[in-house]
Amino acid sequence: MKPHRLIIRNDGRMEWLNPPPFQLPAKTTRKRYSEITPTNPFLFFAFRLLRLTFGEVGAVSQWTRGWRCEWRMTVLRTGFTMTSWNREELIELEHELFFSERHKPLGEL
Repeated sequence: MKPHRLIIRNDGRMEWLNPPPFQLPAKTTRKRYSEITPTNPFLFFAFRLLRLTFGEVGAVSQWTRGWRCEWRMTVLRTGFTMTSWNREELIELEHELFFSERHKPLGEL
């Protein structure tokens, strides 16, 4: 019997070197770590409505990302919030928080 090798890439993609003759059952889930939304109530409502209608990819979602307004990032698990007029700054902070949380030690030796 030939060995079957699976490669899991850093971006999460999986590739088989020698695919097995059967399909593995796979259930994938996505869980949002945080959300970044406008602080202005009218823009917040418009943002939610547009994202609900058109989704998170495409021209409309790209347009909403470019709005010049104050943004609020909320970490959903902890409730931590931060506001900024620079959305990219909040995205960088989100990544820092996510990766620092994922790589915390499980205990002390």
